[in-house]
Amino acid sequence: MNNAPSTPVAPFNGYLPTLDGWRAVAIFIVIAAHTVPSMIGYFGPSLAWLAPLEHQGGLGVNIFFALSGLLITSRLLEERDRNGGISLKAFYLRRSFRILPPYLVMVGVVGLLTYFGYLAVPGRDFCKALLFVSNYTKDPPWYLAHTWSLSLEEHFYLLWPFSLCWLAPRRAMVVGAVGCVLISGWRVACIHWRIGSVDYWRTDTQLDAILWGAVCACWVRSQSFATQGRRYLSPLLLSGLIVLILGSVVAVNYQPRLAHGVRFLQPILLSLLLATSVLNPQTWLGTLLDRPVLRWVGRLSFSLYLWQQLFTPPPEMAGSFVQKFPLNLLAMFACATVSYVLIERPMIALGRRLASRVRVAIPCLRSGGRSRVLASWPRN
Repeated sequence: MNNAPSTPVAPFNGYLPTLDGWRAVAIFIVIAAHTVPSMIGYFGPSLAWLAPLEHQGGLGVNIFFALSGLLITSRLLEERDRNGGISLKAFYLRRSFRILPPYLVMVGVVGLLTYFGYLAVPGRDFCKALLFVSNYTKDPPWYLAHTWSLSLEEHFYLLWPFSLCWLAPRRAMVVGAVGCVLISGWRVACIHWRIGSVDYWRTDTQLDAILWGAVCACWVRSQSFATQGRRYLSPLLLSGLIVLILGSVVAVNYQPRLAHGVRFLQPILLSLLLATSVLNPQTWLGTLLDRPVLRWVGRLSFSLYLWQQLFTPPPEMAGSFVQKFPLNLLAMFACATVSYVLIERPMIALGRRLASRVRVAIPCLRSGGRSRVLASWPRN
C-alpha cells in the first residue's frame, strides 16, 4: 500500500505575487461597484452606461472568497506536509493579528463618527459586527454592511482547519465538494420556500463560495494531481475560464432566472482560474497580474476593503465632500495606506513572531486513508 504524502506543488509555496494581482482585481471591482453612482453624478448621463457595474460587487467578493479558500488551505497543507501536522494555535494567532487590529480600528472609527452624530448606525449592528454575526442581519446599515463577508470568512476559519487535521487532502476534497453541493441545494430551497430573509449573506447558504477554493487547493496538492491532474490546469484553460465567468455575469443581467446556476458555478470557475494562473505565471495573465502597481494595490486590498465603505455611500447618503467623486477615491487610498503601514503590517509581523514562539504541533497519522489527531504540545 502506498502511504506517500501528498506532493506539494512548488508554485503554491512561498510568496505568490499572482495572488496579490488577483486581490487588486477583486478590490477594483468592489470599489467600482460602489463608486459608479457618484461617478455618474459627477460626470453626468454620459457615463450612464457604467450603471450595470453597480451590481457586480459580488464578483469581487467572490474572488476574495475563492482566493482565501485556496490560499489558506494550501498553506495549511504545506505545513502539514512539512511538519507532519497542523498547528491550529499558530494559525489562529496569525489570522487574529492579520484581521482583528485593522478591523477593530475601522469599527471603532465608525462608532466615534456615530457618537458625534456624523453617521447613523444602530448600536446592535456594532455588536453584530464585533461578534462576526452581521451576515445574519437583515438590511444592515451601509457603513457596516461589508462586515458580512468578514463574518462568513471567520466562520470558515473556525470550521475548515479542523477538517484538515482529520482528513487527508483527497478525503478533504471529497468532503468539501459534497458540502458545497449541499449548501447550494439548501440555498435554492431557502429562496424557493423563503426560509429566512438574508439568503445571500448567511454562512449556511454562502459558505460554498470559499469552500470551492479549499476544494481546489486540496486537489492541486494531492498525489493524483501531481501525477496526472496538472495537465488539466494548463494555460489553454485560462481564456476559456475568463470567457465563462464574464459570460455568467452578462447572462444574469439579461436573464435573472440563471442566477441560481451562476451562484453555483461562479465560485468553481473562479477557483480554477486562480489556481491555473498561479500554476502558469509565465502566461499573459500571470505577467499582467505581476505588475508592480497591481501588487501594491493587492497588498492594500484588505485595508481598502475595510475603509472603502466609509467613502462610497449611495449619493443620497453622501454628506461630506470626501464621500463624493473624485475626492472619495483619494481619501480611500490615503486612509487604507495609513492603515496598512501603521496597523496592518506591524500586526501581521507581530502575529507571525508570536505564532513561531508558541507553536503547537498536531500530528496527523494516516491509516487506511484516514487521519487521526493524537496530541498537542508546545514546541521548544
